[in-house]
Amino acid sequence: LRMNKYAYDARGALAFSLVRQGATEEAAELIESLKRISIPDAGVALDLAKLLENTGNRDSSLVYVKRSLELGLDPKYIVNSPWFGALRSDSRFSVSGEF
Repeated sequence: LRMNKYAYDARGALAFSLVRQGATEEAAELIESLKRISIPDAGVALDLAKLLENTGNRDSSLVYVKRSLELGLDPKYIVNSPWFGALRSDSRFSVSGEF
């Protein structure tokens, strides 16, 4: 797959599509490339939280939820997202950014 190295949304969307299809090994490379992004972006952090939660990596997902909030993400995006239902039931989850 060749893609603009700055197309973070495309990488996240493709990785999530692969995860939803059960192709987690194929998604792993895209997930790792998103982790290496050095720009502080709440959207990228939220995408990573969603991807990691949906691959069973709850601890890592919580790290990126916290990061997205630190970067200014409105907590309603996490509170209202269907992708974080199970995460919200985790006792460590907090939209205040305190974990």
